Amino acid sequence: MIYDDLDEILAESQKFTGTFQIEVENVGFLMNSHESSKITPRRG
Repeated sequence: MIYDDLDEILAESQKFTGTFQIEVENVGFLMNSHESSKITPRRG
């Protein structure tokens, strides 16, 4: 994408960063709950 305006770039990057942060938190939460419920550590 090509932007003419610095404000547009900042708005887009801000929107993306916010969305990305939410995605990361959701994935981390899902992975943590999955690990605690499904994976048991093996002692060897």
